[in-house]
Amino acid sequence: MPRTPVIPDGSAPPLAPYSPGVRADNVVYVSGVLAMDSTGKTVGVGDTRAQTRCVVETIRLVVQAAGGTLDDVAHNAIFLRDLADYAAMNEVYAEYFGNRPPATASRPSWCAPSSSWRSAPSPTCRNRTATDAACAGTDRAMPMMPIADGTLYYEEHGSGPPLLLTAGLGGVGSFWAPQIPVLAQHFRVVIHDHRGTGQSSRDRIAYSVAQMARDALDLADGLGVDRFHFVGHSAGAAIGTQLLLDSPDRLLSAVLCAGWAERDPHFARCFETRATLLRDAGPEAYIRAQALFLYPPWWISANDAALTESERAALAHFPPAEIMLSRIAAITAHGPGAALNGVRTPTLVTVADDGHLTPPHFSLALHRAIPGSHLAILPTGAHFNTVTMPHQFNELLLGWLRAQTEGTAWTPPPFARSGTVHRA
Repeated sequence: MPRTPVIPDGSAPPLAPYSPGVRADNVVYVSGVLAMDSTGKTVGVGDTRAQTRCVVETIRLVVQAAGGTLDDVAHNAIFLRDLADYAAMNEVYAEYFGNRPPATASRPSWCAPSSSWRSAPSPTCRNRTATDAACAGTDRAMPMMPIADGTLYYEEHGSGPPLLLTAGLGGVGSFWAPQIPVLAQHFRVVIHDHRGTGQSSRDRIAYSVAQMARDALDLADGLGVDRFHFVGHSAGAAIGTQLLLDSPDRLLSAVLCAGWAERDPHFARCFETRATLLRDAGPEAYIRAQALFLYPPWWISANDAALTESERAALAHFPPAEIMLSRIAAITAHGPGAALNGVRTPTLVTVADDGHLTPPHFSLALHRAIPGSHLAILPTGAHFNTVTMPHQFNELLLGWLRAQTEGTAWTPPPFARSGTVHRA
């Protein structure tokens, strides 16, 4: 089917690789819209009416670029941070759509791509141009899993033995984008946004690693998955150690990337610094500083433009500071230590040799705490070697996971330093 991207002048730049609109035959599909100006700056923070007007004006630009008007809009899905703002939003909405209102559905924003501000209507719509006779169809529901007192956004890719990938402090499942295409050829890959992050519910609770582990199990239960392979990075590795202690019968194997068994002064200084940045300087300074913790210097220098763009997108979707501060506190409180001596689940511990947020000696201690575990230290890539050195990381990870599913001995790749702690 022929399709044509619709990219109007004067609209905010996309936050990811998508077109503001796409025309397929006589139907125009408009991507989700946030309250941003043409430079990508958030407008009308805390002002529902101003943000509604900004969003609808952006939709108007896309529709007009495709040759239509707002009278041709057939359906809008509207996402509100707080449904108490519905009346204020609807007041402005009626100014634009009052004469020929389209079909409309309004939902709380935890059902949609999340925003970092309070009242942020984020309409998406399916439109028809002036020459169309009709437009039919319904929105595809986003994959949301109800959990104890919230919801988790999740995705599934591929088929095969179930594999749960769990991200770190940022909590967003798309962290694993460099791994999914490779792993989905062999596994049923499940990713999710941690509660409080991404598209999951932004619950203001006292976060803990135990709670994050329960959320992961609730997701598996909701998907009908009894036992699964687990891969966790940093805070995700902390979740993995919690699962190894509390629910070892659920794990077929575990991979703990850039994890730790005990906190130490280096660990405390790093996370205290991150929390202080967020609390005292705000999200923008916090996000800007993260590269220094997460990436090697050579990668930052080579990818500065892409990194700046990703930071802008991260700021647009950053959770409320109180949620992130609670998540940081949860991570800094976690240190299972000698309790891991009783673990018997096949486990791989891995880290990059130049990782400095959770450096190699953390992984060495974690490896020594888990009897029978394997250790693989990759030569470079720093904390986010999943992103900076994906080919090496993927080769290591896929080799380990396939050995577990096939019941064969695992041989580490030649570029990794390795070791094993034998059971007593």
